[in-house]
Amino acid sequence: RQGINIESGLNDGLVLPVFTTAVLLEANLLSNGHQGWVAEALLEISIGAVIGVVSGYVIGQVVNHAVKNRTIVARFERLLGVLAALFIFLLAEELGGNGFVAAFAGGLALNISSDKVKDAIESFGEAESELLTMLTFFVFGLIVVPALYESWTWTMLLFSIASLAVLRPLCVWICMIGSPYSLGEKLYIGWFGPRGIASVIYMLIMATMIDPVAFKPLFAAGTMIVCISVVAHGITAAPASRALVSYLARKS
Repeated sequence: RQGINIESGLNDGLVLPVFTTAVLLEANLLSNGHQGWVAEALLEISIGAVIGVVSGYVIGQVVNHAVKNRTIVARFERLLGVLAALFIFLLAEELGGNGFVAAFAGGLALNISSDKVKDAIESFGEAESELLTMLTFFVFGLIVVPALYESWTWTMLLFSIASLAVLRPLCVWICMIGSPYSLGEKLYIGWFGPRGIASVIYMLIMATMIDPVAFKPLFAAGTMIVCISVVAHGITAAPASRALVSYLARKS
């Protein structure tokens, strides 16, 4: 589980600059954009990364000092991670950087500079964040799915299945060549790559950068993938985990 969480977090953060650049490219082409948009995109991403790293490190040092001098209330420590992320995001957006890149970079810097914040983020991730995740999916299913499901096509269905059952497992298999993991573990990690919160956030980012109406099929396809992932991975989570445990027990 920890390995999947780490892999998912790294993927979500590392692909963000690529995703943002691709959306900016499309938006620029549609608007017969001006020269120099690449430099603007790189500048926005760079500013976000710098603000994130610097802010994350500074916040981490402040927290370390507060904990050392006992000037922070223990029950509020669980909120350190989410409050720091919101602050870094808003600061980067205000200064012309990419808030999402800044938040990701800030999270890395925070984890490195402060063990206390690292523990708080892990604690929050096991409790309150699960509630926020469920609320996000509730709103997604209540508002987004009804607005887009009529645009679903058989082509989107085939692509969704290929994305979940072929493309991701294949990529994971290639990345794990030479690793000590067994065949069962590779298959398990390859299958469990749910399209969830990150996909919803990416669609939200894209909606703020390009016209959602003009790209309705793209948003519809993304929505279908998330829906299929929620159902498929939700149904198979328990039996697949039991099968993996049995497989590893037989091997040992």
